[in-house]
Amino acid sequence: HPACEGTILNLSSVTATPAGLSLTSKCNSSRSGFCVITNISHTYEKSFFETALLQQYDYFLAQAKEVTEDWKAFAIEDDLEYIKEQGMFCHGDYQYHNIIRVQDRFAIINFERCIMDNPVRDLYLFMRKLLEKSNWSQKLGDTLLNAYSSIRPLPARSFVELYYRFSYPEKFWKIVNFYFNSGKAWIPDRNSEKLDILSGQEKEKQAFLEAVFRTVSP
Repeated sequence: HPACEGTILNLSSVTATPAGLSLTSKCNSSRSGFCVITNISHTYEKSFFETALLQQYDYFLAQAKEVTEDWKAFAIEDDLEYIKEQGMFCHGDYQYHNIIRVQDRFAIINFERCIMDNPVRDLYLFMRKLLEKSNWSQKLGDTLLNAYSSIRPLPARSFVELYYRFSYPEKFWKIVNFYFNSGKAWIPDRNSEKLDILSGQEKEKQAFLEAVFRTVSP
């Protein structure tokens, strides 16, 4: 992956995963979320955040299940061997926070999550952050994909994997997991705000998926 060029890696410490296994792991998070929602349902006095979480849960659970099943049908067991043969590495946390400018060049920092996987994983992470900030701008999505493909053409299979990664409601389950891991004793206002934004952007996100992934040729 271009993000790893010029970086010395200890390959013995790098985890090898088949392409999309990280996506499958995200899908499994919906199972742990079930326990969280069950606990909230049995709580007599619910906070505003908990009430909002319950209202959104069924929708995002159904979405996660659908993507999970589609992904299982799409994934190929030989992906791991292909990744090893091609020497594919991902930064693991490729977003603008980890990109710095050094004079007339850009540098990538924080390789703690570097992993063997399809480079589309990094592309997804980078794009998702920017698209969330732009309310899922279709124009921005087209621009980013076209710019990436002009230098590193995106294979059809990777294009489909990118679609599945965007389709899975990762942000919702991150909010659920944060609530669970915090001990449910105190929920920062920021988390309530994130849930509101997520809900408010869902229509735009679905419109983005429909428009961009139907019109952009991999």
